[in-house]
Amino acid sequence: MKRYISSGFLSLALVLAGSGFLGCKAVSTTGSATAPTLTFAQATNASLQAAHKFGTDIATSEQSGKLLLTAAQKQAFDAFAASLNATDAVFIAFEGGTATQAQVTTSLANTTSLQTAAQTALTGAN
Repeated sequence: MKRYISSGFLSLALVLAGSGFLGCKAVSTTGSATAPTLTFAQATNASLQAAHKFGTDIATSEQSGKLLLTAAQKQAFDAFAASLNATDAVFIAFEGGTATQAQVTTSLANTTSLQTAAQTALTGAN
């Protein structure tokens, strides 16, 4: 009986020792150390989130009474907000496969331009 137990331990020891020689795969350090490039959808989503943050901040400030918009400022902000809603719809359609990347790019460029105009109107009068 002792012989079977000791041969079992010996077999187990040989298996463990043999697997130690196999080791882990060597890792290559020749790859790029930079972050991966954002995809079109990720970059567009980030831009839309930033635009929504701007819109929410202005709307919240206006509703709380901390910001009183002139007629020109309100017009610029409303044009931006309408464009942002339209861009959201185009981006959702793009994600669903019914709009093109070019349509999203054009709509987002328009929204960005109107956001800049709204920011200029807000900072120019105050």
